[in-house]
Order: sequence, then structure tokens, then C-alpha cells
Amino acid sequence: MKFKISVLLLSLFVICGLVPGAVSKSGTNGKIKWLLKPQFDYAGNFSEGMAVVRINNGKLRKYGFINRDGKVVIKPEYDYVWGFSEGLARIRIGDDKTGKWGCVNKSGEVVIKPEFENIFAFQEGLAAVRINRRWGFINKNGDIVIKPEYGYTWGFQEGLAPIQSKKGWWGFIDKDGDYVVDPEYLSAKCFSGGLAPVWSRKDGNNICGFINKDGDCVIEPKHYSAGEFIDGMSRIESKNRFGYMNKDGKIIVEPLYRYAGEFSEGLAAVGNGDGRSGYINREGIVVITLQSNDVRKFSEGLAVFRQNGKFGYLNARGEVVIKPQFYIASDFSEGVAAVCIGGESNGKWGYILSPLNEE
Repeated sequence: MKFKISVLLLSLFVICGLVPGAVSKSGTNGKIKWLLKPQFDYAGNFSEGMAVVRINNGKLRKYGFINRDGKVVIKPEYDYVWGFSEGLARIRIGDDKTGKWGCVNKSGEVVIKPEFENIFAFQEGLAAVRINRRWGFINKNGDIVIKPEYGYTWGFQEGLAPIQSKKGWWGFIDKDGDYVVDPEYLSAKCFSGGLAPVWSRKDGNNICGFINKDGDCVIEPKHYSAGEFIDGMSRIESKNRFGYMNKDGKIIVEPLYRYAGEFSEGLAAVGNGDGRSGYINREGIVVITLQSNDVRKFSEGLAVFRQNGKFGYLNARGEVVIKPQFYIASDFSEGVAAVCIGGESNGKWGYILSPLNEE
């Protein structure tokens, strides 16, 4: 009890500005090393060695893919694309309302014909697709393996997929399309660490608890919402405030924050929307504080933050390793991050190398 109170008080002190701000010294020499200098009209994160880029040609805005050398390996000819997952990338031909989705491989070959209203990334060998406003699943050959008869789904994770039945209730199916957990919930999300969040109705309120893969309730419904378990922690919401609980259902951080991100690399971003924010560890102890309303999750040891309208990066010690200077900045992935310099109308995207690789 004393520990929980001390964490709560420390967190309140931080939010009220009674703890010194983030360490401002640089964790590296502060110099930027470019993998690819700004030249693209848009650039996405690298995934499986390739990255989405957009190259404008007048009014035409087409998307393709580059490799780490900056070589265009799939020419920009698609109206929209997503990054690679399990060797395939989703591509769209046409606008966002009537266009059709398919997939290409890393050689740029169309291996799944663009004929779907929507398609999710491949997970565990299957991808959710929408046909005539109903969702089903295809394999990597484009064959329908689970008929499109569901209202929605989040895709497969840990062998099961949450799906919304025709009547609107949520349950879970296996890869044969058979129900493992009957559709009896108001909503449901994917399994993570053997547990999945599900929503029920109680005393006029929608509340969230967790079930195991047998459908047994292991954490009683009591919160307005709860996220998947990441790093052993789930973000919970109660009365428009966020906190965290562990897999035993024990609240580690009381819901007191107006904003709270998911845990990543042992830390979670929290804030109250008053110009101050920071990061807590799994014990709920504030380990980084800074003057910013915009902080992101840690990825490959670095996190994006914004000050004075510009984005930079800090490390897990709270040291600014790349000072805020970008119009837009993305998370590091595969050792590089996509960043934009300039503005909304004339900005150009490139890729910077992680300074942590120099340490």
C-alpha cells in the first residue's frame, strides 16, 4: 500500500510540474547521419528491408517501394500501399472509396489480384479481406480459406481471431473458421500473452475484462476499456483517466492520466495535456519528464517528442540525442527513421540513421 501511494504521489508531482524537467544534455554528438537525404514526397518506415515512398508527378501521387540503397525496387504506380508483412505488401488501385486491394511480393509481382474492398496485413499466414461489406480470410495464394461472413475482425494473433458475427456479437475463431469462443461479447480484441480483452454490459455500462483461450474469464470486467498486454502491462481507462494493470489484474498505476500510451521497451508515455509529459516504468515510477504535449513510444531505444512545433528524439535516459528540428518524424525501424523537413506544402522526406548504433 505504501508503494502504491508513493507512486501515485510521485506521478501527481510530475503532472503538476513539481519535478525537474527532462535532461537536456545530448546523449550523442547530436549530428545527424543521413541514410537517404530528403528527396521523397512521402516516406514510410522500413519493414522487411523495404520502405513505402511517394513520388509526385504533377497532380499524380503514386506509391512504390525503395530498398536501403534508395533504389526504387517497385516503381510508384499504385494509388496507395502499406508496408511489407510476411513477405507481401498491400496495394490499392483506385481511390479510397471505390478502389480495390491486392498484394505484391518483393519483386513487385502482383501475387494477389486487386479485387478486394479492403485487406489487412498478413498475420500468421492469413489476411482479413472484405467482400461485399463482409469480412473473411485469404491465404498467400489469394484463396479464400474462411468465408466472408463477418461484420468485422482484427485478424489472427496467437492462433485465434476476434470476429463480429452477423448479429453483432463478438467471439473468436480458429484458422479453420470454427468458433473457439462463442460470440457473446459487445466487442473484443486480439489475444496477447494468452489473454484477450472483451467487453460486456453491466449496470448500464460497457465494461472490459479478459478471457483466456478456453473462454474463461480470468480478469473480471470492471474498466471502461483495456488494451492488449504489452510488456506484461495493459492500459486501462476509468472515468476518462488512464492507468495500467498487470496480467494478474492488479492495478500497478492508478488511472490518473489524461493520456497514456502502451508500454514499449519497458516504458510508457503519460501526460495530462498541460504541456508536461513523461515516461513511467513497469512499476509506475516516473523516470523521464519533459516539457511536451506530444511524446511517442520507444522504438529501438529512441522515442519521438515535440517541442516548439518541431520533432526530435530522446533516449531511455531522457537525454535528447537528436534535437527537435523536423516537421514530421517517425519511429526508428530497422535502424533508420523517416523524417520530413520543410512544411506541409513543400516538405521532403528522407531517412536518418540511429545514433545509438554509433555508441
